Amino acid sequence: MRTFLLTGIIVVVPIIAAAAPAPPATGDLRLRAEALSALYDLNITPDQLRALAKIGSETTGKPPAPVRVAPKLHKALTEWCAAMIERADEERVGQLEDKVYEVEDSLDIDDPQVETTDAARRRAADVEKLISARQLASFIAARSDDVVSPSEVLIEAMDDVREGTDEDYKDLRDETVKEIVALAPGNEADGDKIGEKAAAFLDGIRKMSAGDFKAKRHELEEEARRMGAHVDAFTALHHWADRSFAEMLSNPELGAAISAMESHASK
Repeated sequence: MRTFLLTGIIVVVPIIAAAAPAPPATGDLRLRAEALSALYDLNITPDQLRALAKIGSETTGKPPAPVRVAPKLHKALTEWCAAMIERADEERVGQLEDKVYEVEDSLDIDDPQVETTDAARRRAADVEKLISARQLASFIAARSDDVVSPSEVLIEAMDDVREGTDEDYKDLRDETVKEIVALAPGNEADGDKIGEKAAAFLDGIRKMSAGDFKAKRHELEEEARRMGAHVDAFTALHHWADRSFAEMLSNPELGAAISAMESHASK
């Protein structure tokens, strides 16, 4: 407080400290956007957010190494995140999401990788109990382009496994097998050994000459379909949802995304 003397009048003026600036967001903003996208697509309620925060406190994985995000990507991500937090209409959110992907493609950067935790796999079923059938349908509809069968995953990988270095191939093969196992036996033991069969199938395609691959392509696609034929559409869809919710629960930015939505809802 300061005291001033003005023409014989004493004026006491309190000094009001400037408000401290809000601390900058920490963590990978791309992972924050992924978490918010899942919550937005589920149309999650405040009560469900609180329950999900409790589950997530026991399941999130280790954050990846920090990566500097280019300013134009940071801006696009910030706008997309803000729209989801504010529960903007789907058209607006979709436009901002497309903008993020456009910027990412122009920068040619790798997506952040987070290992799915065992705890998240175990608790994925709790998310399915928490949400309604309508919310699950909304989530699946928003991500319908990502929903695939084990056979489709295998067929889509056929051309890719023939390209790149041997090291690139091994990484792609392992990721493809992991996805197939997640969709076929899911969290159960791989009794049918579909993972081993898929790896051997891709190894064989990798070694084929260009001529043999072209001549036998139809036959190979039929083999891939037979390999995944025992997994019906509903089972594959259920396992896809299990995997999606396990990935959400493993996201180290899930807690921050939930807090952001809760804070906005309380205003």
